[in-house]
Amino acid sequence: MLPPIASHIKKIYYAPALRVAGGCLAGAFLLAAWSSGIAAVAELEKAKNTPDSLRKAVELAPDNAVFRNLLAEHIEGSGRDPKPQLIEAMRLSPLESQYMVRRAFRSEIENDFATAEALLLEAARIDRKAAPRWALMNFYFRRGRETEFWAWFTKALLMSQGSVDAIFRLAWAMSQDSELILSHIPNQPEAMRQYYGYLAATNRLDDAGPVAIRVATALAPQEHDLMLSYCDRYAEGDPQRALPVWNALAAHGGTSFRPLNPETGIILTNETFASEPSRRGFDWSMPTVDGVTSERVPDMKAIRFTFSGDQPEACDLLQERIPLSPAKTYEIRWLAEVRSEAPVTGLFWEIEETGSGRSTSEPLAGSGDGGRLQFRASGRSGTLRLRHKRLPGTRRAAGTVTIRNLEGRLAR
Repeated sequence: MLPPIASHIKKIYYAPALRVAGGCLAGAFLLAAWSSGIAAVAELEKAKNTPDSLRKAVELAPDNAVFRNLLAEHIEGSGRDPKPQLIEAMRLSPLESQYMVRRAFRSEIENDFATAEALLLEAARIDRKAAPRWALMNFYFRRGRETEFWAWFTKALLMSQGSVDAIFRLAWAMSQDSELILSHIPNQPEAMRQYYGYLAATNRLDDAGPVAIRVATALAPQEHDLMLSYCDRYAEGDPQRALPVWNALAAHGGTSFRPLNPETGIILTNETFASEPSRRGFDWSMPTVDGVTSERVPDMKAIRFTFSGDQPEACDLLQERIPLSPAKTYEIRWLAEVRSEAPVTGLFWEIEETGSGRSTSEPLAGSGDGGRLQFRASGRSGTLRLRHKRLPGTRRAAGTVTIRNLEGRLAR
């Protein structure tokens, strides 16, 4: 028997069609119109999205899985069993994974874990998108089944699009072992970029070193600042974290500099001043000093400072964070050319080691002369500075100082 509203529509469309057309083509057309009218009314009832309206929609269109799924939501919300409607939705649309996932969740609530797992696995089999994999990952998280959780964690990442922060958040809820989590993330540029972003946003950059290295090898030019910021953070206090990322950028075109290696004495970046000091990572920084101007001299592989005579009594002109290897002895070498109206004195190189604060310094030396600063490292990083301090009893310096052939190496 047709539901009342369907009978009413039948009186309007179907019966007149049979009388007028006598079963001919026009009758078939009007019969189609009657069916369309039924569907339209069912859609109107569905749009109201109330328990009563959805029951009417199901009566009008009993073969519509969407209507049954929506009705199941209302039934469940009222504390009753939605399973019959969910079972019907699955029967009517057997390739729609969402109905299996919803029924699985209901089975889990009822402690029928075997049925829930079977339904979720079947949903993942018929639907290769992310949603069933995300549901399985959550199921195994709630059951405390780590092996299966990590397997579906990886599969969910492989199939997901857009932000996957929720997946990473669940992984950290399962384990605080950063190496374990990283081992299950697909080694793909986008996955690594997103994971690095998640670690940065949740203040976990201390766990981001291996991720940052992988990201640095696959960045587009406009993304290099992401990894340079990581190097800025760690270059001075923890170069063991920053150096591999800096070198990965250097090796893959992220910077114009060569990789550094304190074990072999390669500790200076941009020592020829071929690039403008960037203040990033292990590159030079040139503080602004009133009364002192600076310029690179690329053809001489040099940098030049001009003193007006109005500069401060003491100032830093140039500095760079450098990686070191404990117990290694290093030397910084240079040539200096001085042209001055008044003697340019009080210039010296100084290396200050991070942590210990121990420093070693050496005067810049005279015009055309070479100089050497030698020191034995006790830690893993330091800051090299070119400093000026007016010597007692001397006039303020006025003139130019050009530094070239700058080199850092192991002492011989």
